[in-house]
Amino acid sequence: MSGVFVAWSRLSRRTVDLAGRLGLEVAFVPGGPPYLGAWLRTGRLLAERRPRLVAAQLPQGPLLARLLGLRGRLGFRLVADVHTGFLVYGSLAGRLLNAPFRGLLRKADLVVVHNEDMLRLLRGLNVDPERALVVYDPIPAPRRTRRPGLDVEPGRFLLLPASWAPDEPLALAAEAFASSGLAPAGYKLVVTGDHQRRPRLAGRLSGVPGVVLSGHLPRAEYEWLLAHSAAVLALTTREYTVLSALWEAVAHGRPAVVSSTRTLRGLLGEDYPCLAPPTVGGLREAMVRCARRAVGVGAWYSRLRRLSEGSLERLRGAVEALQRR
Repeated sequence: MSGVFVAWSRLSRRTVDLAGRLGLEVAFVPGGPPYLGAWLRTGRLLAERRPRLVAAQLPQGPLLARLLGLRGRLGFRLVADVHTGFLVYGSLAGRLLNAPFRGLLRKADLVVVHNEDMLRLLRGLNVDPERALVVYDPIPAPRRTRRPGLDVEPGRFLLLPASWAPDEPLALAAEAFASSGLAPAGYKLVVTGDHQRRPRLAGRLSGVPGVVLSGHLPRAEYEWLLAHSAAVLALTTREYTVLSALWEAVAHGRPAVVSSTRTLRGLLGEDYPCLAPPTVGGLREAMVRCARRAVGVGAWYSRLRRLSEGSLERLRGAVEALQRR
């Protein structure tokens, strides 16, 4: 396929994996609001490449506006890959940056969302259902691993992948872990990501016995933690979100303790054994049940693999059809 997947500000793993599955070049354009530099660089880049198809990693509304303007001049087909932050806002800044551009989704050739709940949001925006598609994250391929220099033993730690965003209940997770009895039994709770983003919270967590703040890790070391964890915690307080940590847990066959949001219950089913209610007691019980008792999740993970692969096949077919038009 001749195409480019454009991302501004931050490049997500989902974008890299989707681009690889579709044979698209990834064009990452760094820079933050008001995105003037990204606006100019994107125009130059696409004028040089002259792609037949362009995909946009949203949430940045100005990126969608820029690509729609360039489409008229360069004649490519436009796929909008809509992340949660484009339609659901956790801050005034997110609303101001993205809400004015939501209606532009109706002009895209194909609109891709991550789950069925987001598809319902598109219906509220009057996006043509024939041009809207639910595509679940690709299951990550196994990668080379390297043991990090952390004081953890294989199978004796829980992994909490974190971006230190406001929707991640990190304090709740630390409190649940502290009261679980896992630390006296030799377990650790490893929280990844750049904790300097929230230094006060990081200070609170670092004082909890058994909690390890890893900081940002090389990919090979992060993969080792995934492969050797007793369980992976995929936690959010936000609806319409399916965390990449869940798909990484599926890839490595590790039990995922998942927040019991409406979106995640809809994806996994009410009977998924590692759903965690948003309370200290509920999360504590899910941690103990799924880390220490080796709860079987194979049937649920087989279904997630089928959902992921099936949706990727539909996306590939839709993109090929666009390029033939």
